[in-house]
Parts: sequence; C-alpha cells; structure tokens
Amino acid sequence: MNKYKHIQISYIQIGVMLAMIIYFSFIFISLKSDLTFLYVVLLFVLIILLFSTLTTSINEKEIEIKFGVGIIRKSFLISEIESFVKTKTKWYYGWGIRFTPTGWLYNVSGFDIIEIKMKNGKIYKIGSNEINKFESAINEAMENNNRGV
Repeated sequence: MNKYKHIQISYIQIGVMLAMIIYFSFIFISLKSDLTFLYVVLLFVLIILLFSTLTTSINEKEIEIKFGVGIIRKSFLISEIESFVKTKTKWYYGWGIRFTPTGWLYNVSGFDIIEIKMKNGKIYKIGSNEINKFESAINEAMENNNRGV
C-alpha cells in the first residue's frame, strides 16, 4: 500500500525533445533517403519515454523512484535510512541521474531535493516539486518504521 505517490513531469525536457523531434522529422522528410535522421527522432522519443518524469512512491518499507516508463528505478529501504534533510541542489549538477561530489542525484526538474543519508554512509538526493509533502511522507514512514508499525 502506497502512503505517498507523486509524478513530477519535466515540461522543459519534453518541450525541447518535441522541438528536436519536429526539427529532425522535417529534415528526414526533406532528404527522404537518409535514415540517420529517423534514428535521431527515435532517440529523442526514447529519451522522453525514459527520462521525462520522476515517480516517487513511499510505502511502509521503502522509498521507490522511477524515471519515465519505469525501466530505470531505484529503491531505498526505510529501515536503512539514517537521516534525511530537505535542501537544494546546485544548478550546475543538472537534471537526470548524476553522481555529485556528495552522492547520487535523481532529479528531472527544479532544485528542491531530499538528501537521504543511509546507515552505510551513502548519500542520495531525490528531487521533487512538492518537497514539503515528500518530506512529511518520509518522516511519517520513518516514524512508523521506528515504532514497528
């Protein structure tokens, strides 16, 4: 049972990718014989499918994040979380899946993140455009986990 679920959509990425699809489609149509541009269009469609959204779910046992259609995903056991803090990421870390000097970043838009420190010392940063609700849901899940609920 999910206690929290949110889908963040990267409208900027979708807009840029759609513009590129239209641009390369016109090139493909005008050249008629070069399949290279068709492959480029398919690549942009794949990028939209894989990376245009970030779905964050929290249940009693874990936090799960999924990019796009869900092929790329990661989960974090609530029982393995040592602490977390609401913060902001630096603009130059970008969006997507990135390794930063302080840990892995999973983000599709904006700069608000929850930074999670695991008991093994690893740090993960998860972006959200509803950071306060996300923070509250993690807090509730951790409290319930500590009580054994």
